[in-house]
Amino acid sequence: MGLTDDQCRAMKVLAEGFLQSLSNRLDPAESGRLVEEIRENALRLLYRLLFIFYAESRDLLNVKNDHYRQLSLQKLKMEVAEKLDGRELLLPISTTFWDRLSNLFRLINDGSEKLGIPREEFYIPPYNGGLFDPDKNPFFTENRIGDRFVAEAVDLLARSDDGRKKVFVDYSSLEIRHLGSIYEGLLEYRLRVAEEEMVAISEKGAERWLPAKEAGSDAKKASDQVPPGGVYLVTDKGERKATGSYYTPDSLVKHLVESAIDPLIKPHWSSVKPTTPL
Repeated sequence: MGLTDDQCRAMKVLAEGFLQSLSNRLDPAESGRLVEEIRENALRLLYRLLFIFYAESRDLLNVKNDHYRQLSLQKLKMEVAEKLDGRELLLPISTTFWDRLSNLFRLINDGSEKLGIPREEFYIPPYNGGLFDPDKNPFFTENRIGDRFVAEAVDLLARSDDGRKKVFVDYSSLEIRHLGSIYEGLLEYRLRVAEEEMVAISEKGAERWLPAKEAGSDAKKASDQVPPGGVYLVTDKGERKATGSYYTPDSLVKHLVESAIDPLIKPHWSSVKPTTPL
């Protein structure tokens, strides 16, 4: 599993959620640094979600425990999927999902004992990596995201479309190095707030963002468009999509090595003399 369009879209949705929440009072026109700050924190929030999806899939966070499951991201993703599939109206001004995530983040950072949860209910040791530390991430204490945006971002990370229906992603097949590569791939993106209508069109083999008025007739064939005030992601080259990093499962790598490389090496292996140790 490598960097996917859904993960990029989730990052965009989270950034948009921060900007669209009126209570946050985030106005990019007031500070040139603000857009970059939103990008950094949308990326950090997305990585928190990926981390928890991975930890719960590996039973590092015990979703089999009834008490923890009520607080878990697994339960939230199931509720979100049900609401979205049922076309239930989710308001951008309601922050129920955000509050639940905040409680989960606090539990992971502080550990269950510090929060007064008896061990007979469940035990989670404090995570001291800094990712969930509120002192190191004050942006999440000062700002919130509405339910509509949280639900869309969580679902983009939780499910993928196989062409017939949406299926839940199996995060247990991931390794830590995969999470690192996804993070590095997302770092290639820059957040932009549209001052005018923008469209993504195919140009010289790549999709690029252009003002709709400059795109002319090509705007009708745009793969995406953003109204004034909307957000979009670009690479340093101004492209809509980056190549990202895609991983081949280890089992397949081993098979490819054994079937393609070993036959070339083995005939010559017997003629190789071992080196005498110094």
